[in-house]
Amino acid sequence: MIDIKDRHPYKESINKNQYTVTDFPMEIFPLMGENYIGHPEIGRNAHLKRVRFGKYLRETKSEEFKNILFQFFAEAGVGRDMHIIATIEQ
Repeated sequence: MIDIKDRHPYKESINKNQYTVTDFPMEIFPLMGENYIGHPEIGRNAHLKRVRFGKYLRETKSEEFKNILFQFFAEAGVGRDMHIIATIEQ
């Protein structure tokens, strides 16, 4: 995992109580043999699977599971976007 403290301009001031989450890691598809890079049809199918996964979690009211899973993805350093919630120490 990339530690935000290594790259952020305020790296010395970021509170140790930061909270990091991410979204669905598209990297998971090539790991399962679905290399979408350079293959538009595979990419479209991978995208639709990602969308269905999110829709299913919303429909089944599995937000807590989603939050735990995506926080784990963030800690593992995978995901399309990473969101870090932290405070700047004065």
